[in-house]
Amino acid sequence: MSKITDNTTETLGTPTWSFGEKLAGTTFNPSNDSDVDRVKQSAANFMNEIDNANRNTKVSLGGQDTLNSIWEAAKMRALEAQMLAVKAITWKY
Repeated sequence: MSKITDNTTETLGTPTWSFGEKLAGTTFNPSNDSDVDRVKQSAANFMNEIDNANRNTKVSLGGQDTLNSIWEAAKMRALEAQMLAVKAITWKY
């Protein structure tokens, strides 16, 4: 039996995170900073949108490998932006 809660699916009490939540690491926030939570969840949602669009975009005349490379770069840059934002939020000098 599965239940969907806030972009996660629980199967027999074990949560399964979305692609974006896994990539952004939404469950890892040792500082318990609410800004970190918001940035990570926003990034996860954005990465899910990228992943969904990637799955729904096809090229009719070849070029699928190039298109896939572009989508992968978009995902990695979104991840990089999220990580840099978290670094800035948690910066301690």
